[in-house]
Amino acid sequence: MKSGRFLFVMDHLLGHATPELVLAKRLVRRGHEVTVHAPSSLAEQVAAAGCDLVPHESVEPWIQPEGVPFMEVVGEASRHLGSPVLAEEVKRALDERRPDAAVVDVALSAGFAAAEAAKVRTACVLPLLYQPWYFWYGSILQQVNPARARLGLRTLPRQTPEAVLAHVRLILVLSAAVFDFPPSRRLDRRVKYVGRMSDPDPVVWHSPWPADDRRPLVLVTLSSLFRFQRDQVQQVLDVLGELTVRVLVLRGLTIGADTVPLPANAVGERWVPHEAVLPEATIVVTHGGHNTVLAALEHGVPVLVSPLMREQAWNGERAEALGAGLTLESDASRGEIHTALDRLLADPSFSANARQAAEAFASDGGDRAVDELERLRRKRWFR
Repeated sequence: MKSGRFLFVMDHLLGHATPELVLAKRLVRRGHEVTVHAPSSLAEQVAAAGCDLVPHESVEPWIQPEGVPFMEVVGEASRHLGSPVLAEEVKRALDERRPDAAVVDVALSAGFAAAEAAKVRTACVLPLLYQPWYFWYGSILQQVNPARARLGLRTLPRQTPEAVLAHVRLILVLSAAVFDFPPSRRLDRRVKYVGRMSDPDPVVWHSPWPADDRRPLVLVTLSSLFRFQRDQVQQVLDVLGELTVRVLVLRGLTIGADTVPLPANAVGERWVPHEAVLPEATIVVTHGGHNTVLAALEHGVPVLVSPLMREQAWNGERAEALGAGLTLESDASRGEIHTALDRLLADPSFSANARQAAEAFASDGGDRAVDELERLRRKRWFR
């Protein structure tokens, strides 16, 4: 097959950018040319995926103010994601690169306006649960009319996901259909559940513990929004310090090594690929990011979810519905944390249900997603 040209449009949030860059890498491995329009903070990850970076020129990444709940600043976030200046930047990149298709992160409504104005085949990438996004909270993030006006497009009477994505030919859901909520109506034919993106490169993790240390391994992954739940995370770590377990704490790219005091049975790392650790893990403790929860269940590992926002709570709810996890409220007491961890460690049904979920999720999401994008680039434009 003749190689194609794709332009990805994404923001700096790693919960979205990480799986999307794995998809970009898989396209490169198939022989395609991939350009990524993203903040310069992703330059290292973009280069590692084998892609060219077109950095944002005049729009700084939006960062949630510390101590302010997301729902109180959602308008500010949506204005950033639908910025007319950002839309013009993306449109310029599309005009210069002339890709066969644009692959736009679901949150970047400015990117959808730019792709429509540039008359480029477009795929929406959704590294989230589709049902709650499309039918509820997706509408609160769509502030695209100022960008559409700047690009000479018609104003949308209602800025809903349905309207914003009207010209999109493909909606790639990087999740498993059985993990999502049951559909409330017939599924749009453009929607393709392809599964989680797994990195095609082998990953190795060298455990800091002796090979004969048989204590269960608890993986604790911290969100980039950790600063909004520091006390809760510290309580979890303090409880884990009292248990006969090993604890690996992944701080992420934004949390300093001294930010979280660790118990004696814990080791902290900036980042380790989940695929490297999960085969050895017994439990994953997480804020509930979609990719983390799905990765844990795909490896048959139950989860303890302490959500920071509603989208994460839904992921925890779905894990609970599968019998493969528990969810803690943000104000859970030390005793409640202890009880939840004891249940996950002692009750084998959680692990059994997680393994059963893994069998249901089994598929090569990356290959399926690339197949769909290759089909997209061969289609005529959307009209």
